[in-house]
Amino acid sequence: MRVFLAWVLLSPLAVSAEPVALEFGRYLVKYPGLYSTWAYRADARDRVFNQNGREVDSAVPTFGNGVAFPEQSGHVQLEWHFPWFESEGLPFISSRTWTARATLGYSKSETEGPINTFIAANDLVEESSGFNNVELAFGPALMGGADWRTQTQTPFSLLLLFNLGIPSGERDPDAPNNTGSNVFSYGATLGTHARWQRLLFDAGLAHRRYTQNEEPAF
Repeated sequence: MRVFLAWVLLSPLAVSAEPVALEFGRYLVKYPGLYSTWAYRADARDRVFNQNGREVDSAVPTFGNGVAFPEQSGHVQLEWHFPWFESEGLPFISSRTWTARATLGYSKSETEGPINTFIAANDLVEESSGFNNVELAFGPALMGGADWRTQTQTPFSLLLLFNLGIPSGERDPDAPNNTGSNVFSYGATLGTHARWQRLLFDAGLAHRRYTQNEEPAF
């Protein structure tokens, strides 16, 4: 189950007499300002697909059926859209808007099923709760952000984001699942948003890599 709530706090640029398009989309290039998206997720995490592509009624088949890692989490994403050095006339930089994102979260996860016998026998941890890793992103609007002062709609936009994950979340190496990790992540996302009449398309392609884990978990 996922519930998404969103509210918008516009920068001083948005209180001018110019038209403002209050439209939403993960990869939509928006009018300059600060946007905030709040999300809550409850996930049973009680099954996976094995190497043959078949669904298994266990989050960890090694310990048998019935193992689950139920998790509840809340996240807030702060997103800034802004022109950068607009009056300087810098090639590529000044002719478009830019996007910066920061995602913060808090989660609580538990363990259920036969795996708890192993956890108790080895004096490990059944529950983990705390802050998640901080996720940062920054990049240009390749398309859709050139005429932000006059456009009232953005029927198509193309957004490039460079991502960085900071291992600031809570982590216990004796827990089978954690709210944070101890490795940095980095990569890039290419996202597109398109709309035609009542049809809407919002999708992204992302690549992410991780640094070496110096302290393997459970």
